[in-house]
Amino acid sequence: GEVGNAVSKATYKLSARFQPTESVLLRASYGTGFKAPTMNNIADPVKNAGSSSFFPCPITNPTDYRFPYCRGAQEYGLLTKGNANKGATGLKAEESDQMAFGVRFEPMKSLTIGLDWWDVKLKNQIQSLSQDQIYTTPALADKYIQLYFDPIQGSKVIVAQLSPVNLATSHYQGIDWDSTYRTATPIGALSVNWSGTYMLKAEQDVPGVGLEKSVGRFDSSDNVVFKIISRMVFSLKSSDMISNSLTMNYRS
Repeated sequence: GEVGNAVSKATYKLSARFQPTESVLLRASYGTGFKAPTMNNIADPVKNAGSSSFFPCPITNPTDYRFPYCRGAQEYGLLTKGNANKGATGLKAEESDQMAFGVRFEPMKSLTIGLDWWDVKLKNQIQSLSQDQIYTTPALADKYIQLYFDPIQGSKVIVAQLSPVNLATSHYQGIDWDSTYRTATPIGALSVNWSGTYMLKAEQDVPGVGLEKSVGRFDSSDNVVFKIISRMVFSLKSSDMISNSLTMNYRS
């Protein structure tokens, strides 16, 4: 039978550019995006994902049917499984709105510089909740902690089911730069390219957890977004057959 939700959507992109002088270019764009859940997101079978880190038992109500299987602070089980539900509990398609404004100019013929500010807002971003989120957030524990018959132990045990869910919103914003300098040397044509991204914002609204920021810090899913990502490439072309390059990467 059918699993998951049927999804479809039209998307568009608008862009404009203006060149007031021969050496200056202004540009802007706005668009929408759409990404359907993958087959693995929906139909991935139940898999034993091993043991969790050490956590206190997330079930604290003595009348809960899962409470008798609590063993205090210890490693509990993990299961991964696709989200094959339909309707409100099934996966929705990811949707996005993106905009960008930029400038590119050549202060001299040997030097080109570009700067672009960009902003991306994601709705219904698909992501699996982490074990930390499930085992330490009561609302999530109540929903995703279940009992599983462990064939090795020969009994039921408490496990966390890590299934894909739609995050309410995600918001990313940053500035990209790109510059290239070219010059002739006695041993060949030298070019230096310096490009990178300066992150201004990386936020996710996680169900049951709230708004999390991950620029320069780990969030509850152990994800971190570097504030600065930079790359510099030195290239020397001595002839049509000989060229050399040196690449340096920096993250902070």
